[in-house]
Amino acid sequence: MSGGGGSEASAASTARKPEALAAGGLDAEALRIYRDLKAMLERDELPPGVRANVEQALSAMWQVVNNLALDYELPYDLGV
Repeated sequence: MSGGGGSEASAASTARKPEALAAGGLDAEALRIYRDLKAMLERDELPPGVRANVEQALSAMWQVVNNLALDYELPYDLGV
């Protein structure tokens, strides 16, 4: 559909560039969160509901880390 008010153009103009993300320290924080979630998933004592939510969070953070090209591994390799 066209004529939607240019929401795509406005979203593109307000998106932060990768250089700006790295300069603000987001890359280090995203990588830390991603690694913390991976470590949490390695615990044996996680209840099933918690494990499912950690897997979902890890999957979402994988997208962030992958898009920022901070680490390369497939979510399937993590069991997610």
